[in-house]
Amino acid sequence: MDASDVAYVTLKRWARRFSTVIFIFATLFPDASLNARENADALTCGEAEKYAFAASTPIWFFMNPAGRPAPQGAGLAPDATMTDGVILRGLVVRASEPTQRRKALLVLYGILVYSDLFYQMLKSLSIFDPRYDIYIYDYRGYWRSDGSPRFRAMVDDVGELLAILGRRYDEIRIYGTSLGSLIAARAAADDEKVTSIFLDSVVSRLASLAKGCEKGRLDPVDMSETTCRKITLLIGGYDSLFPAELAEPLIERMNSCGNTHVMVRTDLGHPFSEGLVDGPRASSLRGTIIREWLANDSPQKTVGSLGETR
Repeated sequence: MDASDVAYVTLKRWARRFSTVIFIFATLFPDASLNARENADALTCGEAEKYAFAASTPIWFFMNPAGRPAPQGAGLAPDATMTDGVILRGLVVRASEPTQRRKALLVLYGILVYSDLFYQMLKSLSIFDPRYDIYIYDYRGYWRSDGSPRFRAMVDDVGELLAILGRRYDEIRIYGTSLGSLIAARAAADDEKVTSIFLDSVVSRLASLAKGCEKGRLDPVDMSETTCRKITLLIGGYDSLFPAELAEPLIERMNSCGNTHVMVRTDLGHPFSEGLVDGPRASSLRGTIIREWLANDSPQKTVGSLGETR
């Protein structure tokens, strides 16, 4: 194990321990007034949002991410310049068995990881479908990307990323986990190239996570009708960060648009945070579910074989 591997393992263990602290910390701060005009600095959840996103910044400063090469097996993704000038950077794993229809998978990770680390986590599960070009872009203010992390801006950024990818690909799928699920539910909108969106752990309302989140402000449950019909939802029965009951309104919303692609697994917790004892088993199961979803054209097949349908 080389020095970079040790760094990955150390930060992964730290993230598991610290994630619960961050969400508890975030609930202690009341809402701050929002700017009247939406911009890159607009806060969706008041001061709590700043504290939550600030957790990893000191670590990245000392690790000098801008000068690091891509990890083995991946390449650096093309820079993506947002309309406000912020440049997003990340990783890409090119398809080894490309199909006639060009396919891409956009991966949106959780709050306490970054592209290189999440790539290593997914690589160990062998979920990289050889038919897809797989992109793991860092959010603004994360790892190699420019800017400051703000939820509203991240949602807008992913919308712009999808537009950029849509000019290169015939089909795009999105896999979002934890924070990534919250973003994916509101970023895909009506993009016709997006064929399926996998939400791996989500809450219906952001206010469930922090007092400063205004109801109706980018809540996943208020997703568009088009997005609603494209979702496959995975809920962990013993998820302590995003408890299963907090997804109930979103599940009802999915039912209202005729979407029953819901998996409730009592043998899973919060994604990639099940702990040192149960983590390997849970991650292996999660990897199987994701591979099934990517392999099948219809998400219903995944739900029918590996989950409980509601």
